Amino acid sequence: MKTIGFIGGGNMAEALIKGVVKVKVYSPENVLVSDIRADRLTYLAEKYGVVSAPGNAELAAQVETVVLSIKPQNMTVALESVKETLKSGTLVISIAAGIKIANIAAVIGEAPIIRVMPNTPALIGEGASALFANERAAALIGKATAIFSAVGKSVVVENEDLIDAVTAVSGSGPAYFFLLMEEMIKAGVQLG
Repeated sequence: MKTIGFIGGGNMAEALIKGVVKVKVYSPENVLVSDIRADRLTYLAEKYGVVSAPGNAELAAQVETVVLSIKPQNMTVALESVKETLKSGTLVISIAAGIKIANIAAVIGEAPIIRVMPNTPALIGEGASALFANERAAALIGKATAIFSAVGKSVVVENEDLIDAVTAVSGSGPAYFFLLMEEMIKAGVQLG
């Protein structure tokens, strides 16, 4: 049985959940989510039919793939909460900007880890994601590619440093474009 768990149920997690359920990469009953906000878990369960996990540790003990869809400043706490229950061989995917694979491995130990930088157009299924796998995750890159292809295009890079370049350009770029568009709209309104 294919199972995936999302630690963090924010906007990007929702985009990925929506995508993987819609294109049937995962069945809703095989998608678990943990979040500190109970109302967010209720919303995701009602909207997509996914399963709310009582906590990060319980989630990690039940799934084949864990997606760390949390803010970078919360990474250490999240990793500490799962390091004892994470099964050997569980694929760990991080979408947290700026957190290197070595930093994740320093907390959870040697594991198959893939670092991904998606972008906000994933929210409407038109995203672009770059993926980098450590040596242990090389054979699992197809699984991660299927997940991120459910919300747009995905590309595998051969050097982890390129993830930082992707973060700067396509990860952050759409936000600047949106800001420019908002300012153009404001100017148009002011000009009548």
